Amino acid sequence: MSVNTSLKKAMNSVYQICDVLDKNGMGIKTVCPGTSLETRDYVRIEMMKYTMYLSSADKAATLQETQFIHDYFERVMAPADMPGLIKKYQISGPVYESSVPNGMRTFVRADNQIYQKTGKNDTLMCESLYGLYDRVGKEFLACDDQVSEAESANMTKYLAMLRKYITENIQSPGALGLSGAGGAEQKATGANAAKKIR
Repeated sequence: MSVNTSLKKAMNSVYQICDVLDKNGMGIKTVCPGTSLETRDYVRIEMMKYTMYLSSADKAATLQETQFIHDYFERVMAPADMPGLIKKYQISGPVYESSVPNGMRTFVRADNQIYQKTGKNDTLMCESLYGLYDRVGKEFLACDDQVSEAESANMTKYLAMLRKYITENIQSPGALGLSGAGGAEQKATGANAAKKIR
């Protein structure tokens, strides 16, 4: 399985936003004061757990799925390791499916701070993160050519939870849905995030 450079570029774009948030005191520590992680690492780990959640749907991790996790999240594991890790970190079931990732909470909080400061925010950072969840999920499900109905249902359910959180909590609703699907075309980038925060 070859690495999708377009997906890597989309991920790096979101990580650059994370770095800008950290630099301006708007990063993950505003939501999780006790963490020692930088926002980009926190978001990367949450995204990796999301792929493990998708894999858990059919109770059968594949070599292609663990290779995907290695290629995009730099975590080495064997298919046999996946069930134990899912159980250890509780990456399944209603609790996980209803728990908004702290990275998303951070991005929404930062978008609202910008809106409160400027009175406008037409390119939401949280939409770029949502788009990346959407794209990573699709790429992950397709990586082993064995997309099950349960995996697809899990992805739909999780994305609906994220969308609900954004819609109910963002303060500049006119910008909702404007940042694409997490690809190279996404509008909220590290560069324009830095301009907006200044």
